[in-house]
Amino acid sequence: MTILTYVLNALKNIIGLVRVRAWPSFIICFLGGLSFSGNSLFTLIQSLLNSRLYISIVGFILLLAYTFALNQCFDIKEDSLHEEKKQFPVTSGRMSLSRAIMWTILLLVGGSIAMFFTSTSPTTVLLYIFIWTAYSVPKLRFKERMGLDLVSNGAGGGLSFLLGASILSSIGMSSIFIASVIALMYGTGYIFHSCADYENDKLANVKTTCVRIGKKKSLLLAVTILAIMTIFYSTGIILLPFPKHYLALAIFLAPLLLIVMRADVNSTTALEKLQKRVIHVGYATGITAIIVSLLFILFNVS
Repeated sequence: MTILTYVLNALKNIIGLVRVRAWPSFIICFLGGLSFSGNSLFTLIQSLLNSRLYISIVGFILLLAYTFALNQCFDIKEDSLHEEKKQFPVTSGRMSLSRAIMWTILLLVGGSIAMFFTSTSPTTVLLYIFIWTAYSVPKLRFKERMGLDLVSNGAGGGLSFLLGASILSSIGMSSIFIASVIALMYGTGYIFHSCADYENDKLANVKTTCVRIGKKKSLLLAVTILAIMTIFYSTGIILLPFPKHYLALAIFLAPLLLIVMRADVNSTTALEKLQKRVIHVGYATGITAIIVSLLFILFNVS
């Protein structure tokens, strides 16, 4: 084996360990927080010339990588039963558990230093690290505690937004409101994900909320959360000092509800397709929200 081949294989294993393909939605949330907190065009342009912005982006990516690497270190048993996940570096044996833990610690240290240096809210950084650590590690293992798996996944999405919002300014009530909406959306997304993984989790005796209450009740819970989120978001936009055209984002919820209600709970394939469709709707919502925020800043300036 040549040195180049060794390096490329090592890099491939690291990318597999941190699951880069699962990052986009969290990065969209973080960038959404950044754009939302830019109160003026001048602030955004000024931030582009500030190294603090780029350090924060690197820091967030390192923490994001940490969460997925940590999860892989403690999910070997259930991942080995999953058709796709059994190819992960640690599960397949291409990377030793000790090496994976070493990379996980390095990612945590590097990400923490960068985020504590750039964020105006150390509490948010600590909460983010705690939530995702508690989700995976034994003893706490929120992943297998009734309701806490749902809450921690929702909080992870909301906190990603708040971390972005804490870079250019202090976190205000408007940012907390948007983060709460995102948390509800991510919690719903997690339900779809755990429904798609229902058989594997049940086989591995992983007691997620979905495994405990069943797929049908889980999807009913998802529809309920989406309805609450729609009411909460619409009411907040009307009552809080937001531009009223933000209400247009609620239009994405209609196809989401339709997709969920038409899902076949008894088919794993159908649930996997449902999960992918929900992710695509989430991407569209997040990117549209970022564009709306930037356009509103430009509109205010002009």
